[in-house]
Amino acid sequence: MACMKALASGATGDMTSNGGQEPAWRQRAIDRSTQPARLRAAKRVQRFLNAAREIIAEKKSTEFTVQEVVDRSKQSLRSFYQYFDGKHELLLALFEEDYPPEEQAEDNASLRALGLLEPGQDIAALQLQLLGGVVLGFYDDDEKRMVVVTDQGLNALAKFTYAHEYTHALQDAAFGIASLERDAEGEDDRALARTALLEGDATVATLAWAFANLEPQELAEITSAPQPDTTGIPSWLIEQIAGFPYNEGYLWAGALAGDPLSPDFTELDDAYAEPPDSTEQIIDTEKWDPREEPTPVEGPDLAATFGDGWTEVDDTPIGQAFLEDILVYHGVAGDEAQAASAGWGGDRVVVATGPDDAFAVAWRLVWDTPADADEFEDAYNSVISGLGFQASVTRVDDDEVLVAHGSSQDVLRRTIDAAGD
Repeated sequence: MACMKALASGATGDMTSNGGQEPAWRQRAIDRSTQPARLRAAKRVQRFLNAAREIIAEKKSTEFTVQEVVDRSKQSLRSFYQYFDGKHELLLALFEEDYPPEEQAEDNASLRALGLLEPGQDIAALQLQLLGGVVLGFYDDDEKRMVVVTDQGLNALAKFTYAHEYTHALQDAAFGIASLERDAEGEDDRALARTALLEGDATVATLAWAFANLEPQELAEITSAPQPDTTGIPSWLIEQIAGFPYNEGYLWAGALAGDPLSPDFTELDDAYAEPPDSTEQIIDTEKWDPREEPTPVEGPDLAATFGDGWTEVDDTPIGQAFLEDILVYHGVAGDEAQAASAGWGGDRVVVATGPDDAFAVAWRLVWDTPADADEFEDAYNSVISGLGFQASVTRVDDDEVLVAHGSSQDVLRRTIDAAGD
């Protein structure tokens, strides 16, 4: 028993004779003996996770108890606490399946360096809070499965949601949602634009169906549905997840489809073969047809600039839509933020982090005209004093602006030098 306890606790002692490493044969033997137990544990954990997902979908929130999860999974409370410390750890596990902790940490670091998270806020927790309140249904293009959340039977809102998610299933069958490559690394703006294609197309189709098939009182019921509580969630996150893809996506898709009561989907269908590459193309249909491609922008290698202990955590275009959201979040009035982000030609932000919570941001933006660059420069200069860290706006060229953030004055200076080389 003493030897078993030592092995379980990871003690090394004198058990190995090859420089402190387990002999290969010993590791293979242990793996063979523990593999069945690991498989059983993995299946039990997955049953808890599946039960929690089902309950979240039904309740439209994360307001559930551990006992509810245990009952749904048809397992024991004792078994639950063998694998999870409690409900919070279960929720984290759900997120970590699709959103690994290392990615969460990088996103938190990047968003804090951009001034988009308050101290103590966590992007995964905020997304969980937001999605728990606004999701009425979803289509999973990996599992080819659609879910509609309702606790009132097939009422008007459930019918509308079903039609929307069914449209996503049809999109997937006809064009392949995965072909839009919305998960491509370093293509955040393009991903948002292509999500707007999907949601805008689905909204046009769903509204046309609703006008043709629902009674007037049912339409009124949909429009009067209560809005979710988004208290404490940053405005930019709400807009990115629940706003732009549906609102601007619908306006763009509607412009292509024409009559909302009898839409012509020819141009929308064609868009799946050559989908949008920027949110600018969604916001301004004149940039879609004829198509105006974003100007490629290169960013500096900040991790190499600062050396040991520094890591690049983000390198992507921000895009016109997110740029407007950032300005609004930092206090610029909506109409001014819209004007300051118009004329966007292309951009790239690079974020790096270093020891002792150090960070550096180099964000280069190219504009259609010098006047557009002026407008953005003025808008961003107006928010710098409220960011809470070192920041600057530098005119690189007539139509190019550099925004730099730094955790110290020295980091800011070196960031500007690196981005200017």
